[in-house]
Parts: sequence; C-alpha cells; structure tokens
Amino acid sequence: MKWFKGNNPYLWLAVLLSLYTLFDYFEHTNRPGSLFAAHPMQWLMFTFTSLLVLLFVMIGLSQVLKRFIKGYAPLCELAGLLGAILIHIWVSGPLLNMIFWPHAELNFRFNSLSVLVFSGAFLLYRLVIYKGIRLAAGRFKK
Repeated sequence: MKWFKGNNPYLWLAVLLSLYTLFDYFEHTNRPGSLFAAHPMQWLMFTFTSLLVLLFVMIGLSQVLKRFIKGYAPLCELAGLLGAILIHIWVSGPLLNMIFWPHAELNFRFNSLSVLVFSGAFLLYRLVIYKGIRLAAGRFKK
C-alpha cells in the first residue's frame, strides 16, 4: 500500500497510534479485578478493530479531501483524523462495543478539549516531527 511507505506521514502516525493503543490495552488489562482483565481477548479485538477503523477512515477521508483541496495536505489529514474521531465516537465505537464488548457499555462522548489537544499534537507531529524525520532521512541518504 503506497500510504505506508517510509516517507509517508500515515506510516509514522500508524506506528504512533499503534504504540499508544498497545499501551492502552495493557493499561486496561492490568487493572486488578477489572472487566478488561477478566476478558482480555474481547478487549484486544475491540481495541485492534477500533484502531483499524480509525486509520482506514482517516486515510480515506484525507485522500478524498486531497483530491478536492490541492496544496493543503496537513489540513486535509487533520480533517480526516477529526472526521475519523467523530465517526468513532458516534458510529463505529458504539457498534464495535456491541460486537466485541458485551460486558459493559463503554462511554463514547465528544470531549472538545481532548480533540483540541489531539489536533494540536497531530499538527505538531505533521508539521515538525514528520518534517524533521524526512529532513534527517534525506541527509543520511547522501
């Protein structure tokens, strides 16, 4: 898939989100006496599927926006990410909850401060960190 080649921001975002998801999974399943610890495989399925849906929706929305809005790739990617978060909160999260996590109803609600912080973190990643990785990689190739 061309979206996950080494010089593409989706690769590094997928790596970062996967690491966070892995940390979140182990943090939840290591709570003594919790439902997550009692049902680790169901929680793994919910977590993994949520990550995949988030990534695919974000990439899909970003690509559609990039076809119509030329020259603003980071903003299209941010809009794709925000759209994916909203779809996860309103549609895919509750649906995956019913499918993979029947033990309790998970809380899906929109938290504007979290979304604002996450958006800022994404822009920091996309405009500073990713650009730095590309510059460093270009220098090492010579």
